[in-house]
Amino acid sequence: MKTAMKLQTLIFLIVILMASAAAWEKSAPGGYHYRPLTYINEYVVEIANFAVVEYCKESGKKVKLNKVIKGESSRVDDGITYRLTLSVVGEDSVSKIYESVVLESPLLPFRVLISFIGL
Repeated sequence: MKTAMKLQTLIFLIVILMASAAAWEKSAPGGYHYRPLTYINEYVVEIANFAVVEYCKESGKKVKLNKVIKGESSRVDDGITYRLTLSVVGEDSVSKIYESVVLESPLLPFRVLISFIGL
């Protein structure tokens, strides 16, 4: 029974990733347009922290969010895509700037880190 549940979870995650990849393609030039966030609130910081934690899991690096420099959002079919510019501090105490993209779906409460790139 546990194996069946693991398989269902794996299939669900694959579907989510495929949907988020499709949403990402639509946000390319000629697709959905990002709008600047008027201010950075606690919710945006929560999304930024999610992006940093996921980046750490995927990369094996240990970094912490210093602050959200700016943010933009775009409505997509699956929810909202957030593009955030972040100041991140590494183990060496050096601050670096990254751009993260997070897809969030309010229908199926989930978030997916689409990208996390150093600038």
